[in-house]
Amino acid sequence: PDQDYQFHGEDRILGGDTLMNAGINIPKSKLLGDFQSVCWRLKVVSNHHL
Repeated sequence: PDQDYQFHGEDRILGGDTLMNAGINIPKSKLLGDFQSVCWRLKVVSNHHL
């Protein structure tokens, strides 16, 4: 929860505390049909304690 994460290939950055509290909003356009899945790669971009 003490770090910020960037979604691979996107400008979107979320704090670890936000991810733990609210999770990731999955757009309906990514989930068309039955048994669809989405995979995101996140990388640490900062640490709140620094």
